[in-house]
Amino acid sequence: MNLLRLRAVQSQFQQVIVIATSMLTLRQVLMAENPKVTPAELENSISELFEALLKILDGSPNAGTDEIVEAMIGASASVSSPSEEKIQARKQMIARVFLKTLRPGDAVLKMVSRAVHCAFRGVVLGGSGPRGQKLADAALRRVGAAKLVGRVVKAAEVVIRVATVSVKVHGPWDAALMRM
Repeated sequence: MNLLRLRAVQSQFQQVIVIATSMLTLRQVLMAENPKVTPAELENSISELFEALLKILDGSPNAGTDEIVEAMIGASASVSSPSEEKIQARKQMIARVFLKTLRPGDAVLKMVSRAVHCAFRGVVLGGSGPRGQKLADAALRRVGAAKLVGRVVKAAEVVIRVATVSVKVHGPWDAALMRM
């Protein structure tokens, strides 16, 4: 039973990493394409992407990179209305950057993974209340993914429950083992 719960949390952890990486990628591409893009335009585009990715990943946890890239293209349309040629160039750039960041060992993936790990750890150790949420927010804000705090808290609550049950079930056995 706990194994299934932990696998579900692992899936949520990976989804948070994918969403955060997608948001960061879109932000980088839009700023590289047009350094004069306003913060409001960026935030609108990122919010649109966030909502689209939640629908995609909640509807199909095994969604592929093609669906994610299409969501990024759709969200980027709110920044400007480029020609079809520019849309194709943007799509290629987004796909290239996104796929690069998902490779093991990539610096961006490491940074995002570490931030997500710190966010989960903050909630597990700080609790799912305001203190844990504040820790998660601080960790996710470093990669521009503060919108994911709710998802992190929800997933980390499962880890807290599993740990609590494990201590209650195995705690006396562990204590007896340590006395030997």
